[in-house]
Amino acid sequence: MSKLLFSLAFVILFVVVCSSQNLVPNPSFEDTTGCPEIWSEIDKAKGWNACGYGTPDFFCNCPKAGNLMGVPFNFNGFQLARTGNGYAGIYTYNGSVPTGVEIITAKLVTPLIKGGKYYVKFFVSRADDTLSVNKIGVRFSMDSCNKLSNVALNNFAHIYTNSVITDRISWSQISGVLIADSAYKYISIGNFFTQPQTSIIPQNGGSLNSFYYIDDICVSLDPNKCHILASVNEADANDGINVNPNPSNGLTRLVCDDSEIIKKIIVVNIAGKEVRSLDNINSSDYSLDLVSLENGIYFLTIDLGDKKISKRIIKSE
Repeated sequence: MSKLLFSLAFVILFVVVCSSQNLVPNPSFEDTTGCPEIWSEIDKAKGWNACGYGTPDFFCNCPKAGNLMGVPFNFNGFQLARTGNGYAGIYTYNGSVPTGVEIITAKLVTPLIKGGKYYVKFFVSRADDTLSVNKIGVRFSMDSCNKLSNVALNNFAHIYTNSVITDRISWSQISGVLIADSAYKYISIGNFFTQPQTSIIPQNGGSLNSFYYIDDICVSLDPNKCHILASVNEADANDGINVNPNPSNGLTRLVCDDSEIIKKIIVVNIAGKEVRSLDNINSSDYSLDLVSLENGIYFLTIDLGDKKISKRIIKSE
C-alpha cells in the first residue's frame, strides 16, 4: 500500500472512530477548572460557556460550592447528579423578561458529518418551586456563541421536547435523531422558542420562572453510545443496576447487569439527610433493607469502585 493510500485510510478510520464516540466535550460536567462559588460560573465546567442573555450556572459537589452552588443542595433546591458530581442549570422561561432564557454552549469534539445520522440525548430535572415547561432542546450551529451574542428565539431547535417536564425527583430524557444538513461545529442547549410557543404549568409558590438542571449530554453516530429510550422519562433505568421491586415495603433487591460489584451504598432521604451508610458490601446481588424507615422517597448513591450511580426508590406499605 502506498504512503498516500495508507494516510488516506488512516484519516478515514480516524474520522469514523472519532465520530462514533460522544462528540460532546465534558458531557456530565465532571472536568472542572475550579469549584463554583457563585452564580453564572458555567465556564468552570471545561468546554462550556454561556450564550447570550443570562447567567447559566454550574453546580458541583465540592467544598467551596456550599449550599449555594453545591450538589445535591443548592440555591434552587435539592438534586443528586445523574452521574458523577456535577451538572449545569439554566432558566428556560422568564416571566419578567420574555427573551430572558439562559443557554449553554460548547464546541463539539469534531464537527458533524453532513448527511450523517446522529443520535442525540440529554437529561433534565426541574428545580424546586419553579414553572414546568416544554420546548427545552438542542440547537447545532456553525459559529460559536458567547455571552455577548444575540440568540435568536425563532421557534427552532434540532431536537426538543413537546412534553411539559414536571419531574423534580428523577431525571427526564430529551432525545431524538438528527440527519445533519451541515458540518455543525457547536452545540447549544436551552429553550429557543418564544413564550407564546412554550407551554407552562404553574407550581406552588407562584414562581414566574422555570429552572432546569442538565446532565449527561450525548451526540454520536453510534446508537449504542447514545442509547435512546422510548419514553421521555428514564426513571433511573438502563444504568447497569436493576432495582426490584420499586416501590416496595422497604425490602429491595439491587442486581448488577454485568460484572460490576457494589462496594458501598449511601441512602439519603428527601430532605437530603443521610439515613444509611452501608460499607464493604462487595456483591453484585444485594438485598437492601429499609423496612425501619418511614414511607417516602429515598436516594441511593451506589459506589461501584470505578463509578457511582444514583437511584431513586420509593418505600410504601
